[in-house]
Amino acid sequence: MSNTTNYHVLFYGGPDRHQANRPLLTPCDSNTVAGYLRFTEPCMEFESDGIAATIIRIQLRSNLF
Repeated sequence: MSNTTNYHVLFYGGPDRHQANRPLLTPCDSNTVAGYLRFTEPCMEFESDGIAATIIRIQLRSNLF
């Protein structure tokens, strides 16, 4: 399990968003990505949560950001 020491925040504006996401929070351990927390608009479909290799992917509603 990685130790999150910093994170990156991206916020996609405009009507097209990015893959139905608005904010994207990326926790990191030094330069290694630990996961992606993607925040989706309430009217958009959720992608499935999952783990690929050691990267965790979680989908949440944008109002939880």
